[in-house]
Amino acid sequence: MAASPHGNIHHATPRLIVQDSRGLTIRNVAYYRADPAETPEPRITRQVYGPNGHLAAVWDPRQWMKRGAPNLTTQHSLSGVQLLNDSVDAGWKATMPGAVSEPRFEWNGRRHQRCIDYDGQLRPTAIAEHPIDQPAVTTERLTYANSDTGYALNNQCGRLVRHDDTAGCVHFNDYNLVGTKISESRQFSSDLSVTHWPEELPDRNKKLESDVAVTRWTFNTLGDLLIQTDARANQHLFTYDIAGRFAQIKLRRPSCPDAVLISHRGYNANGQIETETSGNGVVTTRQYDAESDRLIQLMFARTGHVLQNLVYRYDPVGNIRQIQDLVAVTRYFRSQRTDATSQYRYDSLSQLVEASGRECVPDNLVPGIHQAPAISAKSSSTYKQKFSYDRAGNLTTLIHEGLRGYTREMVTTPSSNRSLPKPDSGEPDFINSFDNNGNLLTLSSGTRVLHWDCRNQLSEVVHVRREDEPDDDESYRYDSLGQRLRKVLRRKTKSSTATREVRYLPGLEIHIRGDVEVRHVMTADAGDCNARALHWKEKPPAGIASDQLRYSLGDHLGSCTLELDEAAAVISQEGYYAFGGTAWWIARSDTEAQYKTVRYSGKEQDATGLYYYGLRYYAPWLLRWINPDPAGDIDGVNRYRMVQNNPLRFKDDQGLSPVEPINEYERTNAEAGHVILYRRAKDLPENERREFESNYSTMLDFTKNAISALSGKNLTSETQAKLRHIYGNNLDEEHLKTAAHKASKQLKKVLHGAVIDQGKADRFVFTSNHPLKPGQRAARKKFKPQGSETIYLNLKGRQQSPPRNAGTLFHELSHVHAGTKDFWYLFADSSPDDTKEMIDANMEKALQKSLLIAKNGPDVSKMKERNRAAVAKLTQRAMNSFHSPDEQALAAQIAITTKNADSLAALALQFRSGGTH
Repeated sequence: MAASPHGNIHHATPRLIVQDSRGLTIRNVAYYRADPAETPEPRITRQVYGPNGHLAAVWDPRQWMKRGAPNLTTQHSLSGVQLLNDSVDAGWKATMPGAVSEPRFEWNGRRHQRCIDYDGQLRPTAIAEHPIDQPAVTTERLTYANSDTGYALNNQCGRLVRHDDTAGCVHFNDYNLVGTKISESRQFSSDLSVTHWPEELPDRNKKLESDVAVTRWTFNTLGDLLIQTDARANQHLFTYDIAGRFAQIKLRRPSCPDAVLISHRGYNANGQIETETSGNGVVTTRQYDAESDRLIQLMFARTGHVLQNLVYRYDPVGNIRQIQDLVAVTRYFRSQRTDATSQYRYDSLSQLVEASGRECVPDNLVPGIHQAPAISAKSSSTYKQKFSYDRAGNLTTLIHEGLRGYTREMVTTPSSNRSLPKPDSGEPDFINSFDNNGNLLTLSSGTRVLHWDCRNQLSEVVHVRREDEPDDDESYRYDSLGQRLRKVLRRKTKSSTATREVRYLPGLEIHIRGDVEVRHVMTADAGDCNARALHWKEKPPAGIASDQLRYSLGDHLGSCTLELDEAAAVISQEGYYAFGGTAWWIARSDTEAQYKTVRYSGKEQDATGLYYYGLRYYAPWLLRWINPDPAGDIDGVNRYRMVQNNPLRFKDDQGLSPVEPINEYERTNAEAGHVILYRRAKDLPENERREFESNYSTMLDFTKNAISALSGKNLTSETQAKLRHIYGNNLDEEHLKTAAHKASKQLKKVLHGAVIDQGKADRFVFTSNHPLKPGQRAARKKFKPQGSETIYLNLKGRQQSPPRNAGTLFHELSHVHAGTKDFWYLFADSSPDDTKEMIDANMEKALQKSLLIAKNGPDVSKMKERNRAAVAKLTQRAMNSFHSPDEQALAAQIAITTKNADSLAALALQFRSGGTH
């Protein structure tokens, strides 16, 4: 391929997928070019599979080019359970499952062992961890309720009621009828050492503090959260509009009048937030492009004054190429003109290669790291940053051009993606800078030491090491899900050690100095607005009210760019470099500025300079994560890379994988607890991926079988019987031929689209179950930038019997490719453990229900308005096509049934191999 003759970076840079005879992807080929004048070069990712189709090895473009060792190798049992995962980034991990594939034992490259015990119902009851050269400790114990009356009154029977974890103990005091917890109480461990939980409850209780922090939730009948009462009796009150979307959030504190945090939200037809009014009267206005749905303007204004007005411009691929603040004034400093426009340029892989904007970094501060005091915006200047990456996406060079220019070089070890800054002399010490699981052990050229627990969670950062006296350090403790619950900062003073601690509870932060609570911070995060109420238990600092409300308003990534008080006066403003470092910031007082902790991407920045994302820590000056992705290769085999090196288009919510923040649909669902687990089928755990691929193949097979049977010149008696199960016994042979013809046309559309989707592998996104829609198996959303629909497949839609899993895939794909509707549903819930007899019985019930609907007609009153309109349209079309009332009725019956997704799925499922129908 030659250089682009059109000046287009993406010209002649296709993405290719190569599959073997089994349909398994063995090569992914992308073409890289950083400048239109360059000749694109191929970047090849190679996959190798074993005889049973299990992934055996993966090479990224960097390792494959030099024919190095694979980035990832795996080994599986005969049943397909992964036994060994060996990553050049994260080290090796071996697992030994139990009789039903439940995880039992685990070992890793740090030679740590983990053991899980279960009860007779295969519920985990204890987790023990055995670090090398240390005694084994039981770090978790789980207790479940029996059927006693006391438990029944609180809907606890059979459910988890006590969980002793690595931070302390949490009691689940009450559940509602659908199994959602509505009350929990947390007790913290009495010290920060790793707790060994004895088997007896009295012995466990001795290891806990006496203070009990109780949080309560109140839901309405639809499952919407109405009230959250935190551990200090503060309440968040939520109201919704008629469509069930957030409309208002209030904060009720014991000693203060109610404060409205969000007073109004307005949505467009696509469910995107267009206007939002904060409790301080600031109105946020969002404008979207009519064709692509991309955010093109984000404005914050109070009465008579615009505070910030960001205008976004994109390239054709969807990458942000310019952000301009129309409010900020042009300034001149040191004979240089500076305006509030940031420009961005990308390579053909959509990696950021150039960024420019404004900065204000005095000579005594380190660029990119936030430090006090605040800086005057009058002394701002322009900068340009240029980024270079290797074939695996590791940063190699950052060139910073500005009043304080510098070059930062990174060195990556040849055998992995572990990288370190290039030292002034010699080579980086990779052996002593990473442990065997790829966790970084030092920051700032070894001056700060990092310690990691058995779960590869950052447990301590030592700022100053002392031989005979306590270190200056910052320690962290987490719950069983890996969420941080405690942060303890210790500093040596002249006569003692000063301790500051933050405890994180639902909606509440408790700040402690020594042994005394000094401040409570109530938090409410609602989209682009983050509200924090600061309540001092003692006299507040000079110039700050005891119950100050602070509103953080952000850009499209959620980065806090504006911090306002309850009168909408500006407390602080901050600008960021592309990868999250602070480029400039101003504040009305240094004292108030000290209490701003939420910054880039809406995340908390610690005293270490690291950003805490929930499951990982990010170092903005390194432009990468400090440990490998705990979710594995969910975002590619480079487990350190930050948001695919495209930090303007993507953000990371938890430290697992990038998402597009402009996707309002996904953000709204995430706020409701409906979270994305995996973006593509290839990201699924090996056994789940194999199951999905098997179900997809089953779906393709029975669809082909159905098309073959229905497309014949003469329908067999067996095929006619299957058609009558769906369309009714009142159809004669001629009308059955009509039904077969119409059904066959629909099935061909589904098959054609499904085969294309199988190659592209981006139709399905894999999600958790929706807490507010417990019966939902899947959902669809059409995104204009992509021009196609995305199917969000819930756990409920993946944890059924194999035929029903395949049927769900068909059902959803029929909506996308054949335009089917949900006039009625036929299938009941099923289980992965269903026997063949149970599967056949479930199918029989669905067919009997279909016959009943064919006989009596569908209940139109139970349909949604748009479905009633579709039925009316099909009925009218049948009436216009025939004169006879009987022919009109039969034509409408065939058309409506063919348009119903579950009916088409039930028809196709009858042709599955091995089925009785």
